[in-house]
Amino acid sequence: MRTLKEHHYRESGLSNVYLQNIASYRCDCGEKLVQIPAIDRLHDAVAYYLLKKPSLLTGEEFRFLRKWVGLTAIQLLPLLGVKTRISISRWENGKAPITASTDHAMRLLVMRLKEESLHQRMFTEIEIQGHFEQMGAKAGKPVRVTISKAMLDRLPFPHQPMAAAR
Repeated sequence: MRTLKEHHYRESGLSNVYLQNIASYRCDCGEKLVQIPAIDRLHDAVAYYLLKKPSLLTGEEFRFLRKWVGLTAIQLLPLLGVKTRISISRWENGKAPITASTDHAMRLLVMRLKEESLHQRMFTEIEIQGHFEQMGAKAGKPVRVTISKAMLDRLPFPHQPMAAAR
């Protein structure tokens, strides 16, 4: 076993998530295995950073949050007032821009759906109104998300297993 200083966590479906100090194993056949501890808690941390980010969500971030709350694209349609699954598909695949109103509605929906498991402090910390005003309509750009074990321990909400992705 060796400890990787940094691991690019592509398995999350996001291109911008990095984990620090992760155990890595290599078997005799040459195959490499990376041990991802507390994966549900890790996904909570990623969602927390996405909800706090000061620019619009990217398509892959939008998809991550949808899956984090356990919704299919079809289930999300009426919750966002969208008529066709094609709109969601285009947003998630980066084929159409996510508007500020869609971004804000998605963030509020995610927080509402996770309300029981999210500690009230998280909602307050994000300071929704000021956050949205500051964000304006800046184009969605991925931000680098680097997560360490210590950061997982300091999240302002309790651990809640991730809903099964559909």
